[in-house]
Amino acid sequence: MQAYLAVLVVGGLVATSCTQKRAEPSPSHSSPLAEIEMTGELSPVNPVLAYWVFGTPESCDAVSESSKIWGRTPVEKAGNGHFFLEIFVPQNSKGYVCAAGLNAAREVLESGKAVGSPFTFKGEGEVAFSQLKLETHQRTGPFLKAHEALR
Repeated sequence: MQAYLAVLVVGGLVATSCTQKRAEPSPSHSSPLAEIEMTGELSPVNPVLAYWVFGTPESCDAVSESSKIWGRTPVEKAGNGHFFLEIFVPQNSKGYVCAAGLNAAREVLESGKAVGSPFTFKGEGEVAFSQLKLETHQRTGPFLKAHEALR
């Protein structure tokens, strides 16, 4: 932001005025982030597994230990599969809302994605994706170790 100060001298009195002008963003300035809030339900829920819901730019089936994870939340067993997830991503990002069911060894035994994935994340203020439905399915071995963010 640039500030301008003007000084006016009239008959021995000094008057000042200060105005501010917002600087224009440079061409390399990245676009603002989209604030995305997601709510929904994960099913079925196996009481033996620990479930996570997460956002990623990669297909849910391709998520590995090195995948980019934008944000994640555990799914509480007492919540009957309901979840709330908030992520901040670059405007117009395309991404998936995924689920993973992990055993005690942190292996992914179940996975799934939200109906309608992939989504385009854009908008100002809080952008809501509500009543998302995620269905998990059993994976066949060998099982992948869960991403570090899901441990």
